[in-house]
Amino acid sequence: SLAFSTAEVKYIFKDRFPKLLNDRISYEIRRHTIEPFKTRKFFWETHNNNWTAVCAGAVGGAIMYEDPEEFKRQLPRLEASMQCYLDSYDEDGMCVEGTAYWGFGFGFFAVYATLLREFSNGEYDWLKNPKVKAIAQFMQKMHLQPNVLANFSDVNAREGYWVGLPHMMKNFYGDDIDKLPLEQATIVAYCHWAFAVRSTVYYNPDYVSDELPDCEYYANESSFFTKRTKDYGFILKGGNQWESHNHQDVGSFILARHNKQIFCDFGYIGP
Repeated sequence: SLAFSTAEVKYIFKDRFPKLLNDRISYEIRRHTIEPFKTRKFFWETHNNNWTAVCAGAVGGAIMYEDPEEFKRQLPRLEASMQCYLDSYDEDGMCVEGTAYWGFGFGFFAVYATLLREFSNGEYDWLKNPKVKAIAQFMQKMHLQPNVLANFSDVNAREGYWVGLPHMMKNFYGDDIDKLPLEQATIVAYCHWAFAVRSTVYYNPDYVSDELPDCEYYANESSFFTKRTKDYGFILKGGNQWESHNHQDVGSFILARHNKQIFCDFGYIGP
């Protein structure tokens, strides 16, 4: 992701940078990212979880900025990786890896997809895929209270979300993406430039709400059930113990009230 971040910073500020710096940035991105990708195959290209989108999205973004013609040559390979990432989801769009890896994996997928949409003048548009829309709705199904996110799988009890991602998705999908509270939101997620800058660009106060709408979701394929009212939030997880980043939480449930977990899932041991 460093190559992608650096390439994007250079693209934005190249007219303000000295030629020596621009040349050195291009040299290092080519040496460390573009040439290795051209000559090698990597395990993450077909890894079938968030890591595929993270790596393919970052590599694809770096090549897109630095060498557009090479990007066109590598596009079928990158698109295959992105399809592999989508195949790790059921059609209901639920992320069995948990909210943190949704933000990480789908975050890079969304960044790549929006760049590709612009790069190709709409010829390639992942956002028209119904499964992508379903995945974009995942976070609203994990909110039990304004300050409580379901923390199944590899997620800590205070996990948040980077605000630019649902706001970016709301730009495309409108009312199908709920307005979310800011209590669990952050601008800089996972210490990545791509997320921080898009949180700044896409943040819209009209997309924020201090209250969550009543809802009832049943995800048959992934085995999740969420019910949220003004008085409580409840979620139940089924699935199986072989899911990626599973924490032996099949059959777990969380009940939240008064902005706290009442029946709790402690999540992973972390900050």
